[in-house]
Amino acid sequence: MQTNESTEWFSVTLIAWLCVRRLVEPLSFSFLILRFEQQASRRERENQQDRAPVMKLSTQDQEVCQDRTLQVLDRTLHDYEATALWALGSNNNHDGLDQRGWKKLRSQADVSLYADHSASDRAWMSAMRGDEWKHPIAVVAVGHMSCSLDDLLFGMTASSPAELKLREVLVDSDVASERVDFAAIATPSQDEPFRFMGVTRYVTTVSKFRRPREYVLACAQGEVTSASGERLGYEINQSVALDQWSVRESLCRGQLIHARVLRELPDGSVGVYYKLIVDAKTLMPDSVVHAAIWKAVQRFWELAPRCAETRKLCCCVDHKRALHLTNLQAKSRFTDPLRCCVCKVSLPDRRRKSLGSSVTTSLTHGASMQTYWCVLCTSWLCSKANCCEVRQLVRVDRSTLEVHQQNVTLCVKCARIIRCKNASDMARCALQQDRPQVS
Repeated sequence: MQTNESTEWFSVTLIAWLCVRRLVEPLSFSFLILRFEQQASRRERENQQDRAPVMKLSTQDQEVCQDRTLQVLDRTLHDYEATALWALGSNNNHDGLDQRGWKKLRSQADVSLYADHSASDRAWMSAMRGDEWKHPIAVVAVGHMSCSLDDLLFGMTASSPAELKLREVLVDSDVASERVDFAAIATPSQDEPFRFMGVTRYVTTVSKFRRPREYVLACAQGEVTSASGERLGYEINQSVALDQWSVRESLCRGQLIHARVLRELPDGSVGVYYKLIVDAKTLMPDSVVHAAIWKAVQRFWELAPRCAETRKLCCCVDHKRALHLTNLQAKSRFTDPLRCCVCKVSLPDRRRKSLGSSVTTSLTHGASMQTYWCVLCTSWLCSKANCCEVRQLVRVDRSTLEVHQQNVTLCVKCARIIRCKNASDMARCALQQDRPQVS
């Protein structure tokens, strides 16, 4: 689209120059200007439609999504209990699956990928209704993440268009689309801050030589208690066929099932059982599909904990008073403004600024030191790694869905406070502040 706009502006400029030189009639210039304004108006109407992604589902479509979600969740929990032997032992020992005849495809320190034959299992085939599935390929990823269960659930929650956009930016960047249709069926509450069910629709462009691919997914997240009394988290994403979004000839409808079961391990980390079934559409070698899936699994394992950290930081900055963090600023007033609040080293320059425009001052020993301030307690910091941490603060405007990113600094004390904050309390606080309930 940017190329078309550049070409149009070049044409306007060229004809304007020719009109001045009296080489063409002014009527041609007026006609081109009118055409350009019409195209600009059309693009503006399309953009206005894209800014309203919230949709409403019929009662029948809601029931379809609920039934399909419960079916996939029940099947996933059954497979989890039958195959996830890692849950009974060490969080980094995945050899149990190898002993059961599973074929290991890829592996690294915190996750392993195995081939799965459940795509041909009758129990799973019932979840892949219709003839849309051409060449299903199933894999299972088993591993652990260095964060708590509440933190991971808080980071993955996407119960509004703004939260969905934030997750796209932080985790699912490859599936980011200019327009995402969104419909909620069940939203988080004070009693269940991580519970959500809804439908999302988006279109991705893989390459210029292939048709854009459309996905209509029923999404669900929450917590369940297993038969043995174990607290588990879950996330289900699966393709559904709904009357509201019929298949278009210009798009290729993608099919997938992503099911995750999360269990907090004794050492405080989270064990993850991740089942993926994708439709390759064409008979490409399974090894090629496995390589693409492995990259997606690696990206999720790396970015999901980081997404939780980013959301906790944003919540603490936006809701200081509700989270009782304003006393940190009061304490910082009694610290020496000429010294780093952590190591107490003298800050030689009084012209202190934020990270975006920090001042570099020369020290007597020839090195350089930048002066920052903590975004949470506003105390001044030096640039040493053991005194300050640089974080990325990411916000999404709830009305326009515009993404705002900013680098900020935290003192080590505030960074530790944020990490120790209970994610459930933060989720409830965000619900109360952003979507106050009317009694």
